[in-house]
Amino acid sequence: MPFSRRFIPDFLFILIVGTAALQAAPEAPRGTSPTRSPIRVEVVINRADGNWESQQVQETCILPNPRDPSKLVMFCTGVPTSDRVTCAVGKAWANVSKFFTWYQDKANPIFGPTGEGWDAKTMRLDAVLHIPEKDAYYIYCSATTGNIQVVSAWQFAP
Repeated sequence: MPFSRRFIPDFLFILIVGTAALQAAPEAPRGTSPTRSPIRVEVVINRADGNWESQQVQETCILPNPRDPSKLVMFCTGVPTSDRVTCAVGKAWANVSKFFTWYQDKANPIFGPTGEGWDAKTMRLDAVLHIPEKDAYYIYCSATTGNIQVVSAWQFAP
């Protein structure tokens, strides 16, 4: 099966390429080509894991866990097959040493559309920041209602 980036989130592609670059082969003798390590590709968040993300998982954002440097935290959005215009935000974690194995938060989605107002249905995860002084994540999302697009931020404790 040929490699297709279409179904691989950007963060995973960057990690894979970064890993491959770090595994540079020893210098080859003059006139020969160096041997490169194969690129590892795996599904890390399975859309079949939850109804809220059954159609699509997208817009991933990965940060070091501020309370445990041996772990990573991922925020992502998911779209259900039952309503392909609804989008919610979920959270997962992984060990730094095993970044291809992710564990989703049992409370997923951690938040989603309200059904009315600026975030009635569509939502996009734009950025996530951790502010150490407040020990909080700031999650920036944009949403559309009618012909109006709004960007908002939520404060979320780790």
